[in-house]
Amino acid sequence: MKYSRKRIIVYCKNCIKSLFFDTSVIALLSLCVVYCFDWSFLDPSSLYQTDNGKGVSADLLQQIRYKEGQIESDNIKLINIDTVENRESIAILLEKIYKQHPNVIGVDLEFRGLKNNDGDMRLAQAIRRIKDKAVFACSEDENGNIRHSFFSDPTITDSCLHVDSVKEGLVNYHFDKTIRTYRTDYIVQDCSFPSFPAQMVLFDAKSLPDTTEHLIRYAPIKFTPVLYKDVDTCNLKGCYVIVGGFIEGTDIHITPIGILHGAKIHAHTLNTIQGGDIEESESGTELRYTLLTCFFFALLLVLLDVITNTFEKLHCFIAYLLSDGGYLVLILSLLFVIILISFSYHMFSDNNIYISLNDALISVVIVTGLVKTLWRGFALWCINEKKIKSWLRYSVYNNFKYNIQS
Repeated sequence: MKYSRKRIIVYCKNCIKSLFFDTSVIALLSLCVVYCFDWSFLDPSSLYQTDNGKGVSADLLQQIRYKEGQIESDNIKLINIDTVENRESIAILLEKIYKQHPNVIGVDLEFRGLKNNDGDMRLAQAIRRIKDKAVFACSEDENGNIRHSFFSDPTITDSCLHVDSVKEGLVNYHFDKTIRTYRTDYIVQDCSFPSFPAQMVLFDAKSLPDTTEHLIRYAPIKFTPVLYKDVDTCNLKGCYVIVGGFIEGTDIHITPIGILHGAKIHAHTLNTIQGGDIEESESGTELRYTLLTCFFFALLLVLLDVITNTFEKLHCFIAYLLSDGGYLVLILSLLFVIILISFSYHMFSDNNIYISLNDALISVVIVTGLVKTLWRGFALWCINEKKIKSWLRYSVYNNFKYNIQS
């Protein structure tokens, strides 16, 4: 039997009204439930607050995405001295790097005490040549004193080894189990000392950024250490070069993206200072994402019921596959989670903006699935019992028995 165009148009309008009615009811009920109850315990990542009030729960996001699609850094280079301990060889290496005209050379090495006069003298000479473009690591000891490298330590009596006007930066990170934050400067014995990465940035900037605690971005950028022997073959012009050791088990620390060597942490910190602090999205933006997530997820669940009912009318084999929609709801939930994580990841890595999708990602997805199930059962019970039918005349579940041919 042929269907009239008018009847088809009326049927489509009724379907749209029904879908919008049920979707709106489910979305509003879900948002009310989320608003009335605290569902934050369902968030698998913890909120971390810094001194300036900014917070981010990016650990899980970073762990999932860090190893995927990494881009090699083009302006921050790491040089691995490998197992080279001969100070003359290190001096030659620094001079080779200097001749390639890098923007700044960061030397994350600690020279403890004097070894032999020839090697120490050769290193001191090299440092005098490169000191206009070099920053050297210093640290704070257990007594709160600055531990200098031997060539800038004022206690050195041999004037031939002492090097004046060497720029130094503290390599200490104040952390609790995991290195998440950095400071541009530290106060040691009532004196301000710039951090190692911040001192490198000072070659271009006239002043340091604000001195509050900042989150290290840990963006998905790849820093591959260049071996000592390969320095001549790489282009370091205009780059920020960090020279350090990458020996297994030495100078390693726990970060949100796994265990990293100190030099790599400095590289991520330097990249963060250059790219700007992590921004938090505005509360209104997150509210819109939450509302959209809730609405579209509810719409998908209602459409799933409509499709299932349609195949049941046709007595199609697919109806048996769709009859138990529990696993399909689970699949849809996982798809929504993946989409939201991907969106949040790209905002974080490309625009330096972190969007806290705790409610949309966890609470709304779970609650909407539960509310849809309850609403479907309530609507079908009312329709079958012919109770409160006026409330449900626009419900898609009331139209399950609608016949376009009638």
